[in-house]
Amino acid sequence: MIQLQTTAVKENTALGQRLDFDIRTLTKEIAANKATLSTAEALRKDQHDSFTKDETSLKENIEAVSAAVAAFSVSGSSLLQSESTMARLRLVVHSNYDKIRAKTSRAERMLLDDFLKDPSQFTKGPGFLQKKENAEAEGPVDTVVGLLQAMVGDFQRDLQEEQEEDAKLEKSYQALVAAKTGEVTAAEDQVSTKARPVGGIPVPALLMAQPVLPAPHPADVPQKAGTASTAGTSELPTWTKASAPVASPVKTEAESKAIEAAPEKAEKVQEQVGCMQVEKEELSEDMQRKLQEWWQRIQARAKPGPEEKAQRRTRERARLKADLARDELEESSRRRAASKQLRQDEAFLRCMAGGRLLALDLTANLRDCRMLASVGSSDALREALAELLLTMRRARGLCVRLHEDQRELQQDFASKCEREEEVSRQRRLGLLRRLAKLEEAEEE
Repeated sequence: MIQLQTTAVKENTALGQRLDFDIRTLTKEIAANKATLSTAEALRKDQHDSFTKDETSLKENIEAVSAAVAAFSVSGSSLLQSESTMARLRLVVHSNYDKIRAKTSRAERMLLDDFLKDPSQFTKGPGFLQKKENAEAEGPVDTVVGLLQAMVGDFQRDLQEEQEEDAKLEKSYQALVAAKTGEVTAAEDQVSTKARPVGGIPVPALLMAQPVLPAPHPADVPQKAGTASTAGTSELPTWTKASAPVASPVKTEAESKAIEAAPEKAEKVQEQVGCMQVEKEELSEDMQRKLQEWWQRIQARAKPGPEEKAQRRTRERARLKADLARDELEESSRRRAASKQLRQDEAFLRCMAGGRLLALDLTANLRDCRMLASVGSSDALREALAELLLTMRRARGLCVRLHEDQRELQQDFASKCEREEEVSRQRRLGLLRRLAKLEEAEEE
């Protein structure tokens, strides 16, 4: 009986340790999910702040250029009189000069610069504004109007793209929050179920507690052969002839009464022993019954039933969906940053190419000036032009080297983006496969 009780105690202790481990694991998962939610919230806040800033800037640009186009189309004098409109238009053009440079020719940019520097050269003509000096030439005026209208269209497209991108990011963020919140709620429910107290004591502590077993009765303890049960030591007493008691031939009255009362005392002792044995058996049965009840109760909680299995599948599905949403959010941010970096690189490359062409033009002009100066008699002018020509050649070489270096950096950055995108794609593919297997198992 004691061996059965000891075995039950060991099994309950192991089960309690298992429940305690499950509770600690679920607690860690809850903390990790809450940390993920905090990180996602901070990232989404930064993204929304950046979008708000870009959206405000684009709306201001659209408003400024549209106002200039409206005033330009109605009356040239009204545009000239509105200093604030021209100031806002100059600010928009200068702040977006790289984008304008990428989509316009050199002649168009020069015409736009002339218009921004001195708009008084233009006046209202039939249909469009024309220059005062040449009223028949409508081409430059048409070009200025077309440039301003194209700027409005570009800003509107950029604004629409920014709004669509922010809507996608918001959708991914909401999906991540919903998935992680559901996962945290399910884990908290599991913790409350596993740690529900029994009789005021938590289940893990109740199972790992060692109950006090009843002490065995001395009659149940086996005695070794030759061992005196009444002696305090395990050795047999040594009897010698000298130490042996001498039997008295004459019994006293007290001894006679003790001998007569011995059978009655033996019967009483036997009755007491029987009562103690019955009490021990009843106590053992009661403890065994309680241990059995505890065991059945905890087994019902520890063994995953259909409801708990469904909850586990729900948590696993929510975790996979949350991971997919987080990957999509990170991938969108990475693509946006990569697109912005590539646009900046392209603008820099175009700037370098324009600088190289400008250096070529200046070199040709300086060469012509040097030839003209050689006709005269000014040696100092010829030397200055020669030094300036050498400087322009060096500047052209520097532009070429910068262009090549930037092109290599752009290629390396593009390769890095492709590798990161491939890794992200493989990770999402693995998550989708796991989610599909989970759905198939749930259907079965």
